[in-house]
Amino acid sequence: MMWELACCPGRTHNVFASYCPDFKPPLDLFICRMERNDEAISAMEQEARKFLEDVEATVVRLNGGLEGALRHSLTTMNVEG
Repeated sequence: MMWELACCPGRTHNVFASYCPDFKPPLDLFICRMERNDEAISAMEQEARKFLEDVEATVVRLNGGLEGALRHSLTTMNVEG
């Protein structure tokens, strides 16, 4: 819910509602209101940036690793052929 607030800077709160007609009242309806917390949003955005940097570094490393393995394989095939 906080991520939704991060995407809507003008919003002060978010409301989540869940309804299941299979449950008997009052368990059939759940409503939760979450107030905006800019500090929490900032921390979440910072962690998301770190995660994406790690993903990018891993992709670059794996691409280089696969490319190196392919080069080695092709070189070995040419030497034997």
